[in-house]
Amino acid sequence: MNFRVCIDTIIVSYVGDSSEYSFEIILYRADEKEMWCMLMEAKVVREVDTRIITEFGGVIREYVMGETVHFLIGYFKPGETMKPHYHVEPEEVYYVIKGKGKVLLGEEWIPVEQGTAIYIPPKLVHTLTNTGDEELVMAFLHAPPERGTLKLVEK
Repeated sequence: MNFRVCIDTIIVSYVGDSSEYSFEIILYRADEKEMWCMLMEAKVVREVDTRIITEFGGVIREYVMGETVHFLIGYFKPGETMKPHYHVEPEEVYYVIKGKGKVLLGEEWIPVEQGTAIYIPPKLVHTLTNTGDEELVMAFLHAPPERGTLKLVEK
């Protein structure tokens, strides 16, 4: 059945500390005026509040683990490498925030630098190495979130 969803009311309410807000959106089907209520949370995460992950190489900070997305930022010293791995389910996007390096996609090494985005489909072996003289800072985005399906690979 096709129907148009309309936003009838938006209520913004404060929840918890100053970094969390709750948005309540009342939706209705225009053809039947049937009402739904959907609760979504917005959240501001500061670096000091992130979970730190070090077992894959570098220092990786987990900022967001949502229902449909997982966002992290990795910091790699010159010469430092992330362990080769693949994800069974999530797609992943790397984005170079600062520095330069190289990314392994399957069997091919690709040079990357600030402003480069790399799409990685599920089950493709990948890794990265900082080839520059300064810290390499990478954003990592998984969709759906990585929930324990990461597999390390010997290379």
